[in-house]
Amino acid sequence: MKTVTASLKAIPARIQTEATLKVWGYLDNCSPASRAAFFAGATMVTGAQSAVAQSSGGGFGGMSSTAAEQGSTIADNASTIFVAAGFIIAGFGGMNLYKRSRETRDGGTPETPMMKIIGPFVAGAVLASTGAVMILGGETIGIDQSDYGTIPG
Repeated sequence: MKTVTASLKAIPARIQTEATLKVWGYLDNCSPASRAAFFAGATMVTGAQSAVAQSSGGGFGGMSSTAAEQGSTIADNASTIFVAAGFIIAGFGGMNLYKRSRETRDGGTPETPMMKIIGPFVAGAVLASTGAVMILGGETIGIDQSDYGTIPG
């Protein structure tokens, strides 16, 4: 058991050593602009991590709750965008259908292929229905929060 514990304690150090060697190997072989971009990014990540740790939300717990709230907001907004984009794409198929109908008038041969009509219709319908399911799914679940199973105090 002692050897397993010792091995488990040594694994993070090995990973860190290998990662450090890979990063320094990359930095030795890249251009000065790439090095500057790397260090600027590392500085921003370190600053962001310290800002998260000092935030009023309480470190990573606060960060995860903020991420959950933002993810919910993004999902709500994305669903509306999906519906609008689906409508626009299906409208493009409708324009191609109108164009094809004008080409075939008076016995002419159509130059617009059917895939330029069917493809946008199907893609728009799938995208808009995905957005509609996202919108309606968030509204109709109807699960109420309860105190069942919580420890008092």
